[in-house]
Amino acid sequence: MNEPLSKTLELLGIFRTISNIVKKDCVIQGCNYTELRILIFLWEKEQEEEKYYGCKELAQKMMMSPQSFSRFLRGLEKKEWIKKIHSTFNLKNVYVQLTDKAKNILKDNYNMILYSTENVIKKMGAEDVDVLIEKMKKLYETIEKEIKKC
Repeated sequence: MNEPLSKTLELLGIFRTISNIVKKDCVIQGCNYTELRILIFLWEKEQEEEKYYGCKELAQKMMMSPQSFSRFLRGLEKKEWIKKIHSTFNLKNVYVQLTDKAKNILKDNYNMILYSTENVIKKMGAEDVDVLIEKMKKLYETIEKEIKKC
């Protein structure tokens, strides 16, 4: 097999395996990894007194396409974990806010999530995690550019 292809497939296999582990062991019942990322991000923003966050900015922060992000938001809305708020000045601007139901779920689980993630960081080493994040961002940007060429 072509070496770059082989390495790419191995890398994607590792991502898939990690993703499956996180999905299977996600601490919030009925919540997948991507939904958890969105909820945690909104929760932390709310703790910083930012009550609303724009959908467009949040999708970019999550490195997701607007279409994919919108699908996850619909799922979170269906579960009554978020609500969308349309700007009174421009109806195209949509903001997202956690519902009380989501806040209660996160209050009950946030410390457990922090504990498990802090243990992973400690065992890997914070510097290694930072390097890995930078490499992953570079990989994401490179793949995105190359796929657009196809």
